[in-house]
Amino acid sequence: MFETSPIVPISALTGEGIEDLTRAIKKLVAVLPRRDAKGDPLIPLDRAFSIKGHGTVVTGTQLQGSLDVSKDSSLILVPAGVGRETRAVRARQAQVRGSDESRIGPSSRVAVNLAGVELSDISRGDVLCRGPLVQRGLVFHAAMQHLPGRTQPWARGTVVQVCAGTAFSVGRLDPLWLAPSPDHQDPDPGAEVTIPPGREGLVRVRLETPVPVWRDMRVVLRDFSGPPPATASEDQGRTIGGGVVIDPNPSAGRGQRGRWVTVGRALTETDLDQRLMALVHDAHTTGVSTAELHRRAGLADAGTRLTALADGRKPQVVALGGQRWGHIEHLRPLVQAVVAGVDRYHVDNPMQPGASRATVEAMLGSRVAADIAAWAVDQAQARGTLQTIDDAGTLARPGKGVQVSGELPEHMQRVLDVYTRLGMTAPTVKEVTAQCGLDPRKTLEILGVLQRTGRLVKVTPDISMAVDAHDKLVEDVKRHLAEHSTIDVQALKALSGWSRKYAVPFLEHLDQLQVTRRDGDTRHPGPKA
Repeated sequence: MFETSPIVPISALTGEGIEDLTRAIKKLVAVLPRRDAKGDPLIPLDRAFSIKGHGTVVTGTQLQGSLDVSKDSSLILVPAGVGRETRAVRARQAQVRGSDESRIGPSSRVAVNLAGVELSDISRGDVLCRGPLVQRGLVFHAAMQHLPGRTQPWARGTVVQVCAGTAFSVGRLDPLWLAPSPDHQDPDPGAEVTIPPGREGLVRVRLETPVPVWRDMRVVLRDFSGPPPATASEDQGRTIGGGVVIDPNPSAGRGQRGRWVTVGRALTETDLDQRLMALVHDAHTTGVSTAELHRRAGLADAGTRLTALADGRKPQVVALGGQRWGHIEHLRPLVQAVVAGVDRYHVDNPMQPGASRATVEAMLGSRVAADIAAWAVDQAQARGTLQTIDDAGTLARPGKGVQVSGELPEHMQRVLDVYTRLGMTAPTVKEVTAQCGLDPRKTLEILGVLQRTGRLVKVTPDISMAVDAHDKLVEDVKRHLAEHSTIDVQALKALSGWSRKYAVPFLEHLDQLQVTRRDGDTRHPGPKA
């Protein structure tokens, strides 16, 4: 890979050629892409030590972003290896080449003094950062190049040493896709993929110990001179290839290879919106957060880009709220699924007015995220294919279920007629069951429907009243309170003709309605009197 690199003769004794070397280096540096100075800092740590009176100091090369601890001293420490977890830390001071700096940009060698962190809490390979870009990972996908000169192709299970950032771990390769080459005959589609020397491809890397991983992280692969060692540090081996992480948080599970290849190839596209759309589409009915899109696509402006796409003339992406997104291709069929589910509910529950919103959302199953299920129900309501039929938010298909108004099935009307005819007498459940000749469980089910549709008012589990009789008695109580300022059991018995058995629970019912306010055995006017 260095065939075209210039060779500059120099002499360390005489200094001859140093100026030529300097010019050659400057020429190379001039064409290198600039590191991103915007956004959050990212510093893989290569050294840690303690200074008396100051505490723990860590050093590393700042790969991107800007760091100004005078304005924001909060950082995140993402550890390599086992036994430690990602934690928040605070920076006391930051320096470049021994001098305090007000603002440190990318490519700088930086030293950071951390507060409240012991030297034993730090290890080479850890990363200091902000934001969601870096996470501890055991699996990632990378675009890898197998260097020429090796005879053994990379196959599934090939064991290598993985150097990632300043961390390293033993890893196993799983080649997913071989990049096309005009000079080689590629394997048939569906065949086991291997990556021969001199070729490139998409590789799934599985590590034995977690390391900090981020999108576009450079990775170097080395082999071992003998059998695979117990730990990555036993043999440094020889460099056999390397590449760039394109997905630091790929999906897991069996039978996913086709999916991994599709998403992985999309994530190498130069069209940034296409990267995002591929990830949103891959999320299916679970949705994806802006933070995950930032992490996997490497785009800090993922939310802004998707908002623009969602507001387009023919949006393919749906904003779910809470900085989460879904693809219209997977979400649109859920609206019809919700409607079909409510249709089945009406068939199975002909005496019910409809289903609760929670029941309807649950009809979509556990593989549909809660916010996506809520979106599907909202869309069905907006289209008029579902409607809310009561104050509790019960949902029904138009013209189906027991409606709040209109005709009732004969057996339900028969029960309502008993309450309407008896009025203030307020029959018990047992009495209604006997008069209508129904099964007790069926009576309770009908009463529940009549109460939810506002035809009956529940006073106690055993006592209900027709709504007209109930409202008339409530108005009589309000007038009594206006004239006498109080009401008690005796006064209510006189107003209603009830025995104490009915008068006491009705007064408690009035307390719940805030028409009355209890004070011992007497009631005073409540807020709703």
